Amino acid sequence: MIARLSSMAEFWSARSWPLRWLPALSLAAAIWWLSSLSRIDTGLELGWWGVLLSNTAHGVVFGTLAVLIHVGLREPGRRRLVAAVILASAYGAVDEVHQSFVPGRTPSVFDWITDTSGALACAGAATWVRESARWALRWTIAAAPLAAASAVVESM
Repeated sequence: MIARLSSMAEFWSARSWPLRWLPALSLAAAIWWLSSLSRIDTGLELGWWGVLLSNTAHGVVFGTLAVLIHVGLREPGRRRLVAAVILASAYGAVDEVHQSFVPGRTPSVFDWITDTSGALACAGAATWVRESARWALRWTIAAAPLAAASAVVESM
């Protein structure tokens, strides 16, 4: 599994810059479109589980965005990881501001923290898989408590 993920990253990294960035830009466009939709009331009261589900979705989506940005960049090692996390986190902040202009949506600092945590965890994991860098594994593990704290605070 890890070898397959690493070979996929190598496949995309070997391509010209438009092809390397196409997956990240496509996901960013999908995030923008989904953020443009007003909330739909399902009538279900999920309580704390709804907050957990929402935070998990934010972390996974922005984590995936960070990995796709990571693949698009050519910088080696830590600079690639830091740049991927910063870009995904900045896009998360822009997404939250964008939601403030959409009827029925509200921005949340906790969503942005979860976006950043997911970006940090997934980009750290991608760096660890790709470069076998133990320092990247520490970044990945450090992101989990931040995401959990954000979910707990938001549910209060």
